[in-house]
Amino acid sequence: MHADEPDVEKILGGNMTSLSQRRAFAKLRNRGILQVNKERVANDDQHFERIKTGQSSEIVHCNICQGSYSRQFFYRHKKHCHQDEETRNNAIPRKIPVALLGVNEDEDFLNILSSFQDNAIGHTCRTDDTIRLIGRHLWRKDRTKVDKHDEVRKSVMADMRNLAALFIEFQKHEEGRHSANAKVMFNREKWSILEEAVICLTTSATPQSPDAHLKYGLKNTLYYLLMKSADILQGDALTVKGDQGKKEVEELQHFVTILKHHQNAVFGDAKYMINKSRQERLRLPARTPPDELMMKLRTYTVQRINELTGMQRNTGRLGRSAFVELRNLVCCRLTLFNARRGGEPSRMKTTQWRDRHQWITNKSINQLDDTERNMFRELELVYTTGKGNHLVSCMVPRDCVPAVELLTHATIRKDAGVLDTNDFIFPSIGSTLHCGGWDAMHKVCEAAQIESNLINATNQRGRLSTIYAGLDVAPEDRSHFYSHMGHSEKVNVGTYQRPLAVMAITKVGKHLMELDVCAGKEGKGG
Repeated sequence: MHADEPDVEKILGGNMTSLSQRRAFAKLRNRGILQVNKERVANDDQHFERIKTGQSSEIVHCNICQGSYSRQFFYRHKKHCHQDEETRNNAIPRKIPVALLGVNEDEDFLNILSSFQDNAIGHTCRTDDTIRLIGRHLWRKDRTKVDKHDEVRKSVMADMRNLAALFIEFQKHEEGRHSANAKVMFNREKWSILEEAVICLTTSATPQSPDAHLKYGLKNTLYYLLMKSADILQGDALTVKGDQGKKEVEELQHFVTILKHHQNAVFGDAKYMINKSRQERLRLPARTPPDELMMKLRTYTVQRINELTGMQRNTGRLGRSAFVELRNLVCCRLTLFNARRGGEPSRMKTTQWRDRHQWITNKSINQLDDTERNMFRELELVYTTGKGNHLVSCMVPRDCVPAVELLTHATIRKDAGVLDTNDFIFPSIGSTLHCGGWDAMHKVCEAAQIESNLINATNQRGRLSTIYAGLDVAPEDRSHFYSHMGHSEKVNVGTYQRPLAVMAITKVGKHLMELDVCAGKEGKGG
């Protein structure tokens, strides 16, 4: 039927193998289906073309081959997507919902929009212009943090989901009409409706707990998200010349004034509960991992690391499963040893490991005594990005050095399926991202048969902060500890450190009892 088409003639006369010819025709067919679906999206026609019929789930297109597939079974296609040779190691097949075919967004933000679930909140995130504008600005603002790509992506998606959920709740409280755009939430005349939506969204009652339960974390997040969103919308309105843009800016300024005015009345309970939870629940000594449990985990981790590195030395190979296990073990070991936040060691890069010696010179080591010089034989020092935009130290004990050398070896990484473009020491297989610190720690605990929810990065930071506070350490040395932890003395005492109850009894209680006895004697004398 299409033998006269130039593209068809080129394939038929190209002296191709039958397999190459089938793939060329498949590309041609995919391109045609994609073009038709784009036109139907533009015309608001919901009857889309696809290769296979009888599939009930949502249609998505592949960003590599442009083929149309069922969202439910896209993972099958992802394993076998035929890519061009030059892009095979640089591109990962991702699904693009049909509704996003006509959207003019850059590829990274389009991938974020494609990742939302196929539900009411996900649909709102993809289709609402205001929520997309806010999400796009947040993404562009933070995407320069190239080694925190995954964290930024999750943060942007969480903010967009929260805005979408609030807008859906807002629509339920509107009488007689449903606004089509989330920008209406930033109208000061709608403040009472927004207040009701915030209260309903952040209050839950379950059959097990009929009493209303405050979601204080979500409520506190919504306040700062509304402030941040209003600022973004003001910046966007400033780009519009004339009276319309000026009017929008003034209205948004009034909204921010109202939001600040009602902060204590509407959001004050959330702030109070967060501080109370931090001081009472999170800092309870009962949440501190027991020393014997931590020793058991350490022993298992070090022994298993030695077994896997020894296996590689004997056989010369380290398969994918062994690579993943070794990755999790070392990531867990470094996170707990350094009391780092869960995402910090996991995003260390191979270049940081190779360049680690640039931070310490032989001249500086020679000025130390013998005991201090021996420490450099036991520890390697790597600097990685911490919270915010500053460097934090991560020390690698000698038992982990051979393992890190294996994890950064190009041949071993390739055999394990790590992409050439992935520069993280602890990579996710077949992805450009790094593994999750909490996931690695959880899997190691499961393998060590340690059933405990107490072992995580936050509790370990609290445990070591409390132990260190009880040591006889000079004040100038304590500042180095706080610098390593990546926070100040005030944060160490007020957030992580468990109350020194024993010290309160022995050091303060003794004097209070003496004063109490003295007061009693004076009373009798009078």
